[in-house]
Amino acid sequence: MIDEVQENDEAAVVAQKLGFLARKYLVPQGHFTGRVARLDGSPTPWITYPARAFLDDIVMPEMRVFEYGAGNSTLYFRARCAEIRSVEHDLAWHERLKKENPDLDIELVVEGDPVIPAAAPAIRRFLEYGFFEPLSGRVDKDTMHGMRNEAFAGYASRVFRAPQGYFDMIVVDGMARGLCLFLAAEVVADDGFIVLDNSDRWQYNAFQQYLADSGFGRVDFWGPGPINDIAWCTSFFSRSFRFRNREVQRQRPSGDLW
Repeated sequence: MIDEVQENDEAAVVAQKLGFLARKYLVPQGHFTGRVARLDGSPTPWITYPARAFLDDIVMPEMRVFEYGAGNSTLYFRARCAEIRSVEHDLAWHERLKKENPDLDIELVVEGDPVIPAAAPAIRRFLEYGFFEPLSGRVDKDTMHGMRNEAFAGYASRVFRAPQGYFDMIVVDGMARGLCLFLAAEVVADDGFIVLDNSDRWQYNAFQQYLADSGFGRVDFWGPGPINDIAWCTSFFSRSFRFRNREVQRQRPSGDLW
């Protein structure tokens, strides 16, 4: 009987704390609205809430941003930056975004589209580097996780439409994430930022290690975010971070390739 009372008391305390967390933290984020937006209706990128808070602090009106994977993040940057260019691989999603926001600079680039000539030497270096790419063997899964780098080389190459150092921030949250990270490191401004969403995925270990070896420090922002009822990680990389991380590798789930 005593144990049962204690369990009920503990459950009540947990419920109270969860309710407080929801009211004070998740509700103001717009977490329960079913939309990627804050309570005031302003768009929010589909990244973790701590990462968005950091973005709110560092994004400046004069910044120029390039993003792989268009969406609410495009609307977020449009309201805050001098320039936002995006590349998107999904035809239906591209058409919807352009229909609702005709002024957005979003280029549709699908699997197998040609590579921008200026990017070709860097892409060859990427292919010759010998990255470990843990493909699952299933095209749908490999595409979903952004692991099909050669198939989406044309997509990744679009950042080379601008000269080196032009972009202050490059966001990687779409296809060919390894190649996109590699190319972003080639062209981002010296004191700029590369943002990788879902950086907790162990499949990106080799590419994150490459950034570390190339002089980029990393700051991780773990936590919940829009839509999902789970926590994940969004990471910021920059040569301007005056430290180097001790741990770069993410742990592969035991007994589970993906």
